[in-house]
Amino acid sequence: MITYDNRGVGASGGSTPDTIEAMARDTVLFIRALGFDRVHLLGLSMGGFIAQVIAAGEPDLVRKLILAGTGPAGGPGIDGVTSVTVQDMLKATLRRKDPKHYLFFTQTEGGQRAARAFLARLRSARMTAARRSRCRRSAPS
Repeated sequence: MITYDNRGVGASGGSTPDTIEAMARDTVLFIRALGFDRVHLLGLSMGGFIAQVIAAGEPDLVRKLILAGTGPAGGPGIDGVTSVTVQDMLKATLRRKDPKHYLFFTQTEGGQRAARAFLARLRSARMTAARRSRCRRSAPS
């Protein structure tokens, strides 16, 4: 698996493109520069918008397309995602709850039960990782 930061994002240099289409062109150039003729493409969040543009414009390049945590670029409701996210973060802060309760789970009884179970697993995994890290640091060399 190869991941990368779009131009002007994260650890990359340059200026950030103004459109999803420009980001898709950059991504295709990156893939081709690595020498690939066909790829499995995973698009997460905004990367999903980019992946959809690539699949539509370069169908011979994309063997398989996986979209996660995304929607159609410009699709109904997508312009409200930032507002909903800010509202959910504020709600979580005011109620002293983990924002994941609101961001990733429905507000039904079942959804909130699933949120609590997920967060418990996450805490357990973090505690296990912290214990392993402490053990490695304290082990004699």
